[in-house]
Amino acid sequence: VDVKIIPRQVKDYSSNGGRWIYVKLASFKMVAYEGSNPVRTFAISSGAPSFPTVTGNFKVYSKVRSQTMKGGAGTAEDPAYSVPNVEWISYFTGNYGIHGVYWHSDFGIKNRSHGCVGITNADAEWIYNWDSIGTPVIVR
Repeated sequence: VDVKIIPRQVKDYSSNGGRWIYVKLASFKMVAYEGSNPVRTFAISSGAPSFPTVTGNFKVYSKVRSQTMKGGAGTAEDPAYSVPNVEWISYFTGNYGIHGVYWHSDFGIKNRSHGCVGITNADAEWIYNWDSIGTPVIVR
């Protein structure tokens, strides 16, 4: 029996010189690329084991300068968490986004979020000003 294995096709974001973001969950890193050139690397904190960060190929679909983030297993009236003034948010699917974190400094060493990709406020401001609606976000 002759078996032919065809690798899954993955879009080559580097071919057109476009901007894209690669999130490496296992190493707590995020890299901003222009074409095939890494522009900047960030230490991240991603989803805790009970709230894992989604993996896949996404695109920034919404950007919010600042908001209160609420959610978890509670109700709308009494959420499990409510964090005011979360800044520099680039949402890439559902309620998952890249955003600034001021309530801890465990970047690069620990998963602490409810699924989002957390970075320092200074780094989040940089990404927010660098990316745009439609920027690919690859999470692995």
